Amino acid sequence: MQMSEMGMSIRWKSGVAIMFVAWGACACRPHSDRPKSVTGPIVLPSGEIPEGPASGTIDGKPYSVKTAIYAVDRRLGYEHVDIKLYSAQIENPCAIRDSSGSMVWLRRRGAEPLATGTTRVLAGQDSAWEVHYQVKDGRIWTGNGDAAAIIAIREIESDTKIHGELSAAFGDASRSLVAGSFVAERCLISIDAPVRGVPALEQVKSADSTH
Repeated sequence: MQMSEMGMSIRWKSGVAIMFVAWGACACRPHSDRPKSVTGPIVLPSGEIPEGPASGTIDGKPYSVKTAIYAVDRRLGYEHVDIKLYSAQIENPCAIRDSSGSMVWLRRRGAEPLATGTTRVLAGQDSAWEVHYQVKDGRIWTGNGDAAAIIAIREIESDTKIHGELSAAFGDASRSLVAGSFVAERCLISIDAPVRGVPALEQVKSADSTH
């Protein structure tokens, strides 16, 4: 191969490589369907948390909790408690993986048992608690976890129900806001669910239980 032909070959290959790199970069861009966070502080409404089921607006649409569950994950290195507040009435919420409509979910990281008390979550600051929402419309998911919140755990019924209150403001473009109470029923994670023919695992006492 002559030098001029070799130079053309190298330039062509380089151009193809650049083209593929650029295509790969475009293909890896994240979806734009996630609500954009807005600048400025996230401010919670003043006053007491209103009575009644948690309600408000999520991503610009009305929201009201109709089904609430919680789960405790005790796997080493993954310890956390999740509380999920669905806007849909779900007949068997422990059996579902996801649900259409809106859901607000709270996560408390750590292995210690959940206890009664009130926690304030400040946007952008580390906390044992996280507050998120997600919305499923057909096959499209949107969500936001940039929030300021007050979470109050009022009562834990023998590790089977949690009575709580929530006030949460999200930093999305529609200024989503949810406030009110919830009663979440316990769901076992798959690793804790009883196997047919094997007795169910003994329930662990809550932090407020007497020995």
